[in-house]
Amino acid sequence: MRAGRASIVDTLRDAPAAARRGGPLARLTALVPGRLGLLGVGRLAARPGRATLTGLTMLVAVMGAVVAGGFMVTVTEALERPSFTGDPWQVFVDRGDVAPTTVEAALRQTPGIGGWWSEAERRGSYDGQTFRVRALGGETLPGYSVGAGRLPSAPGEVALGYGLLEQLGLRVGQTATVEIAGVARGVHIVGWYRTGEDSGRLFAMRLADLSAIDPATAPGQYRMTVTPGTSPDTVKSALEARLGSGVELRTYTSNVGGRTVIEAVTTLIAAVLVLIALANMLHALLASNRESARDIGIAGALGCTPRQLVGQSALAAAALAGLAVVIGLPLGLLVFRIQSDAVARDIGLGPGFGLTPSAAFLVALVAGTLALAAATGAAAARGLARRPLGDLLRWE
Repeated sequence: MRAGRASIVDTLRDAPAAARRGGPLARLTALVPGRLGLLGVGRLAARPGRATLTGLTMLVAVMGAVVAGGFMVTVTEALERPSFTGDPWQVFVDRGDVAPTTVEAALRQTPGIGGWWSEAERRGSYDGQTFRVRALGGETLPGYSVGAGRLPSAPGEVALGYGLLEQLGLRVGQTATVEIAGVARGVHIVGWYRTGEDSGRLFAMRLADLSAIDPATAPGQYRMTVTPGTSPDTVKSALEARLGSGVELRTYTSNVGGRTVIEAVTTLIAAVLVLIALANMLHALLASNRESARDIGIAGALGCTPRQLVGQSALAAAALAGLAVVIGLPLGLLVFRIQSDAVARDIGLGPGFGLTPSAAFLVALVAGTLALAAATGAAAARGLARRPLGDLLRWE
């Protein structure tokens, strides 16, 4: 039965079988009879240490590609959807000396404005720590990305930027007594939201609640979104015509140059990891094929064509890459989540900020990894497969 399980090459050659000298993995591959394509896997498995190191480099490359893909998706989303990073506005108005009623009337009359809200700021303190208090009013709530809970909508409710929530050691659902504009007031924390402003150390409340504390409160600035198809510059020009030079107007602009740099750097890092992995795989397969040149010659003498011999090496490389992909994809997603959460916590955006790569990206990564590995394996065996059989059979 044991002889029946051994491959023809192992039976006819004089040297000890790879299944007896290559460790458990080589013995496992040797159990498959009549599978010429798996002979390359057996040769690679005959050196388990080398195969393991080669697989680890592929594993690191796959993980690096997943992490790079995640960061590029996140950066793209942050630049295309400003609310993702805490800037849910497109046009900003600082009213200066213009009366709030005048500004609000202009906002209601200007076409192209999708929604607007007003802001007034004071200083607050809790447990000896001071922070910025931003009171929100107007017709709509800002479209902040809320990490947990919601924005305040009822008397006594507040929401904190993640950076402030961590700094003060508070949590969503908790009731606390804070000092706002010199007045102690009990508040109920109903949520935390993402904002990169002041590293997320902002305290959001209703403008009506701040007016109850300080009756002289008046909004000092306004932010708005525009309707689909409307240019923010068009709305800005219309407001300038209505309000004159007494107000400061600006539109939101994203740093496209920064996006290009980030994408270039992450792509370069992933490419370098892939090149190192492929170079290491090529070296390992070349060494494995040279050590097994006599075996390859015997396989050729028994009828294997050069194409079949090249295919054996390609299959071995693809099998090793497939194992690296199976392990590397989930590990890469885990590493990306840990890294993105750590970065987001440091800049006040909170956990869960990073976006994982799309399914299409992951499928393309798997297909590309297997294809590149197979091509590398084929290249490693092409030279020996073309040599005369006599040279291979006399190989020492």
